[in-house]
Amino acid sequence: MLAATQETGPGQRLTVLLPEQLPFQLPRQEGVPEVVLERLLRSLPPRRATYVGSFGGTAAIIKLFSTDEPQARRDYAREVEGLTLLTRAGLPTPELLFSGPAGDGASLVVTRYLDGSEDLLSLIQAPPGRMEELEVGHQLGVMMARLHRHRLIHRDAHLGNFLCWQKQVVLIDGGGIGRNRALFKSRANLTNLALLLAQLPVNKGGLAGALMKGYGVDYRAIGRYLNAQRSARERRYLKKSLRSCTEFKAEKGEGRRVVVRRELTDDPDMQHLLQNPDRAIEHGQPLKQGNSATLARIRERPWVIKRYNIKSSWHRWRLAFRRSRASSSWLNGYRLRMWGLSTPLPLALIEQRIGWFPDRAYLVMEYSPSSSCTDYLKQGDAKSQQVIDELVLTTQQLQLLGLSHGDMKADNLLYGEKNITILDLDSLRRWRHQKTLRRAIAADQQRLLRNWDEAMDFHRRLSQQLKRANTIPMTGFTD
Repeated sequence: MLAATQETGPGQRLTVLLPEQLPFQLPRQEGVPEVVLERLLRSLPPRRATYVGSFGGTAAIIKLFSTDEPQARRDYAREVEGLTLLTRAGLPTPELLFSGPAGDGASLVVTRYLDGSEDLLSLIQAPPGRMEELEVGHQLGVMMARLHRHRLIHRDAHLGNFLCWQKQVVLIDGGGIGRNRALFKSRANLTNLALLLAQLPVNKGGLAGALMKGYGVDYRAIGRYLNAQRSARERRYLKKSLRSCTEFKAEKGEGRRVVVRRELTDDPDMQHLLQNPDRAIEHGQPLKQGNSATLARIRERPWVIKRYNIKSSWHRWRLAFRRSRASSSWLNGYRLRMWGLSTPLPLALIEQRIGWFPDRAYLVMEYSPSSSCTDYLKQGDAKSQQVIDELVLTTQQLQLLGLSHGDMKADNLLYGEKNITILDLDSLRRWRHQKTLRRAIAADQQRLLRNWDEAMDFHRRLSQQLKRANTIPMTGFTD
């Protein structure tokens, strides 16, 4: 059956829009061509599911919405209204082939399948500055400008909701389209454009610049809206990273909290590590043994585990009133990665407590094989200049995100694959005010330079390049 149901409580039904086998033909409706589901694209039980299939023999995207769920009924109405608004405005969007009841407790929205299309998320993985990237970015800006001229906004503006098809940008997901009913429409338009720009990594300056040029706006006009959207997106994602969701699994009880990446929940090595992290450290390869933290590499897997120790009763008391260092590193790791900066992927977080007071905490990360920046000083001026360029770029990216590292010693900055990998994120901090941010960045840069007090030529070149970079106006992105 298309819609199977099961009792989940008195008067409550869970509608499942997933057939047991594919391909699956929907029950025929009078006057409606044959609808066949062939491949599941995504699902959000119990509300909706999206398939690639056929509609009367024509390749199509088929969206099914439960009629038993109030939110799903609203989703269906928004999808149909949004596609209708786009068509009336003459904006490029897949042709709406059918909308209506599908039987078995579902409604149906069918649009033409654009064979050979590619969603714009692929632009994020592409090398910065490609000509195709700049052309598509310009088209995307023009598209948003046309959308706003028709007094429409895209409530879910991200690159996954745009396709590139036959060298043309096409807008999909009618459910995100709505009328701009704001009193100050130009402000709402800039906020909407900033929502799209906030999805880009900070190193996509070429793409962002082309998008803003296509729209007809510069960074001075949109900067504060972009910062607000970045902060809001970051808050939502970091909050999600500490609870159970598609990407993470969180458990709390018996004096400890554990968060682990969802794909590792059934991994035997990870399960053993979570059960006894101290034993994993004892059997691992020691990397650092200090009073405040212990670091070891797991021999069987490319993982590193860091234990944050409790140094004294006074230390334990102070930690009771703030976030653990392991939790801060976990959040900061995902904060940097979501903006395109390189840092080892956090895999698991363990926090232990004794009653009300915190005890040891652990952070499991991917192992980074890169080398310290100091290792490249003996490889000639060309290689050392690459390291300088990347160090300066990293400080610029942190600054435009309103972040300071707090401990820019050479061992925390690894160079490999033509970028800097940032380690030891315990002290990484976001600043709200530009004055305090500039002071923190200046302290980071001074600490960075002290790494090379004895390498005078490298120190001089790095210092000069940092000074030049500090005079360049920030534009929200780097190239």
